[in-house]
Amino acid sequence: SVGARIGCPGVMQAWFERAVTAWRRRCARVLSAELGADGITVNCLAPGYISTDLTSTVQADAAFDFAVRDRNPEGRWGTAADLVGPVLMLATDAGAYVNGAILVVDGGFTETFHIGGARHAPAAAR
Repeated sequence: SVGARIGCPGVMQAWFERAVTAWRRRCARVLSAELGADGITVNCLAPGYISTDLTSTVQADAAFDFAVRDRNPEGRWGTAADLVGPVLMLATDAGAYVNGAILVVDGGFTETFHIGGARHAPAAAR
């Protein structure tokens, strides 16, 4: 399954989004335990901010775009191509022993989010 790592802080229905994300992750863990004996692995891919048509509106907001890039060690939004490797790993024998994992693919965003801003942004983004 795919479960967002960070919801939409400050949005009225963010509580529901966080609850669904937690449920999705818990399901991956429970199902991995239940189905592992049958050779079925269940994991959860947790992408960070990914640049897509669906995120183009928030990317167009200069302040939000800067906040995402500024707090990401790589100084950028992720792309769909950034998810290909992790998905292929989980979907092939390369990930055969990975079971019940929450695989975070966010360029390090969640590990440095609490630190905040400018020292993580590349000079061009400051």
